[in-house]
Amino acid sequence: RERKLLLVTYHTAARKNELWRLQWEEVDFDGDMIGLWTRKRRSGNDEFDLIPMSKAFRTLMAEWRLASGGSGFVFDDAFDDLKDPNNRWLKRACDEVGVRRFGFHGIRHLSASIAVHNGANLLEVQQLLRHKSVATTQGYVHRVARTTGAVDALDAALSKQSGERKGNRHGLFGKAAGS
Repeated sequence: RERKLLLVTYHTAARKNELWRLQWEEVDFDGDMIGLWTRKRRSGNDEFDLIPMSKAFRTLMAEWRLASGGSGFVFDDAFDDLKDPNNRWLKRACDEVGVRRFGFHGIRHLSASIAVHNGANLLEVQQLLRHKSVATTQGYVHRVARTTGAVDALDAALSKQSGERKGNRHGLFGKAAGS
């Protein structure tokens, strides 16, 4: 469950409250788009934004939808304990693997930084983050030093996971419902 939540956050750069509101009907598999509702606008009104899904992310979401039954909320009742406003589970996970603690908003910054570092332009990242101003987006992009190998390590970890799970019908997201 935690892995699913973190991967969706990473691929969509969604805000935490947007994730909790995401419904399967807002995932357009035919158009390779995912829709997110946000209140993070000057007016305070809900706005619906569509962002593209990569082919790999689309495949992951399709596998998960099949395994979960694919109706209602993407993060349904099975995820209720992860909806802790203090992110205690995420803090524990960071401590367990020995990384500096981060929150959901930090994943937005990470996604933006990795996207730019790997060739996306600022306007594309602005679309992903769904900012009205490119100046806001600039504040999200941080230097990702190629010498750290962190980006390559992320890819290697996902590839390793994927390789270990070949033949496992559950795919990269792990076990079916209840995992």
